[in-house]
Amino acid sequence: MEKKTPKKRAEAAVVGIITDRKGRVLLTRRTREPMAGMWHMAGGAVDYGETLEEALVRELREEIGVEATVLSRLPIAICSTVYPSVERHVIALYFRVSIKGKPEPKDATDAVAWLPQAQVRELYAAGKLLDSCRSALEHALGWKLL
Repeated sequence: MEKKTPKKRAEAAVVGIITDRKGRVLLTRRTREPMAGMWHMAGGAVDYGETLEEALVRELREEIGVEATVLSRLPIAICSTVYPSVERHVIALYFRVSIKGKPEPKDATDAVAWLPQAQVRELYAAGKLLDSCRSALEHALGWKLL
């Protein structure tokens, strides 16, 4: 019997869209591939058996050291990204989130910043913001980053 090569499949990720009272969004800078050095919103993979909310709360605790409350059961944006360099396809579900605590760089992150729309637009123009984050912010917050 011929051995079959398993199909590559997409994986689910959850991402927090976190804003403050000044209308800024919280971004983090990645330290691991794919896309090390790029800015994005905190989040990560959904582990087997986790609900989306459990995964996002865990990821935000691990990545930026905060306690999170997911504000809706449904995502506010969904983006699909293929990373050929690491043979990954990620379907990211973006949720509005509120947080308690001061965000600090932790796992897979070396910087955290609250940024207004103009600065996020500059990051995108400089090629330093993940395109999926641009799409999510434009959809979820109505920002124009192009």
